[in-house]
Amino acid sequence: RIRASQAKVIGTFIGLGGAALLTFCK
Repeated sequence: RIRASQAKVIGTFIGLGGAALLTFCK
């Protein structure tokens, strides 16, 4: 399933982005 793969990649990017934002905000 390409959709599931895309969702996983997008989820990973959002997770990394959120972690980066938290790190920069602190």
